[in-house]
Formats: sequence, structure tokens, C-alpha cells
Amino acid sequence: MNSVTLAVALAVVTPASAQDALREAAERWGRGDAAGASEAYETAALQGADGPDVYFNLGTAALRAGDVGRATWALLTARRLAPWDDDIAFNLELARRENADSVAGGAEPAWLPWALRLPRAPLQWLAYGLFLAFCALLFVRGLRGPVEGLAAWVVRTGLGALFAAVTAGAVEVTAGAPQAVVVVREATVRSADRADGPEAFRVHAGLTVRPMAKPRAGMMRIRLANGLDGWVEQAAVRVVGAR
Repeated sequence: MNSVTLAVALAVVTPASAQDALREAAERWGRGDAAGASEAYETAALQGADGPDVYFNLGTAALRAGDVGRATWALLTARRLAPWDDDIAFNLELARRENADSVAGGAEPAWLPWALRLPRAPLQWLAYGLFLAFCALLFVRGLRGPVEGLAAWVVRTGLGALFAAVTAGAVEVTAGAPQAVVVVREATVRSADRADGPEAFRVHAGLTVRPMAKPRAGMMRIRLANGLDGWVEQAAVRVVGAR
């Protein structure tokens, strides 16, 4: 796969309506109708064909059509589903280059793609298991007193539990943090939670932001990587992973 080649979306386990949408998307892409293909792929995703290949194809088609916001949103969603896929990462980088905003601290840290690859739930259970083992060893040592080699295992298990807990926490805060993408050409960010509030600044299609609260009265509070925040119309952003 590359920026102009779509993945083969597996339709064998998807509803019939989604399969029809996938066929339509492939036909539209074959005719050079990238915008129509992206619409059809989104329809397929809404109807149950929501695997990483479908979101990759949606993002690739949207990028070809010039819809940078939708492309970035779809490719970020695909990356959450398949963080190890290099083609998704490559096209996501292409989409991000099209964003017109220059935000200090906006670049992703180099370690984030690796954090995304770590399974969050198993890592948390590992930390919890090691902590329980540490507590059990301490209890045994308290009952039996000094035992050859036991103290070393207490230390090793405690350090392992601490390392796993810190890693799990870091992954949860970074890779598990909610993301949203500006999907309109330009959006006005306001300092109050109303559509006629004072203008604070403007953001453009494809910018990744952090949703800070649930939408209220059609407005959503967002925060940029440089710490600026404000309220934007809910329709101007899409939360990554949300249909």
C-alpha cells in the first residue's frame, strides 16, 4: 500500500449493506472519483465495516480528494486499530503536512508510535499482578522471617511492579488520551462556550487537538499542543475513533 493504493477491505464478515458500500467505493476509486470513494468508505464504516483497512482507504481517498480534515481523522482512527501498520503511518504523515497551522509542540513525540503498539489492558493487568506478587512475597517474608533468596525476589518483584505501573500510566496518559481533528477548512475558536463568543484564534483542517469536555450547547472545548484552548462548534471537529 502507498498514498495512491488502497488496501483490500475484507468484506466476508461485514453486513451486506456494508459490502455494497465497499464495492461502490472500489468502483468510484477505479473511476478516479476520490471524493465519492471516501464517502462510500465512510458509509461502509458506519454500517459495520470498521476495520483498519476501511479507515485507511477512507483516509487515503479523502487525502486524494483534498479533504485533509477527514483524511487525518480517518488515518488516526486506522492507526488506533492497527498501530503497527507502516502504510497508515506514512499516509498520516502526508495528511499532516497539508495542515496550514504551525503550533509549537504540535509534532508527536518520537516514542508515541511505540506507545500505541503496547496493549493497554494487558499492561495494566501485568502491573496489578506484579503488585499482588510483591505483596504476597512481603507477607511470606513477614511470616517466615529472613529466607535465603527471598529478599532478592521481593526487590525484583517490587521493581517490576513499579516499572510496569509507570509504563502503563504513561501509555494511558499518552496513547490512551482522547484526540479530535479539525475537519472543516477553517474554524473559529472562541473564549466562551457560545457560537457568538469572542474570537480567540482560528484553526484549520487536519489539526489534531485534545477534547477537554463533553460538547455543550453545540460547542466543544479543545486544547492545542501549545496549551491554547477555547470553544469551537462541535461540527468543526471529529473525535478520533468515533463514528
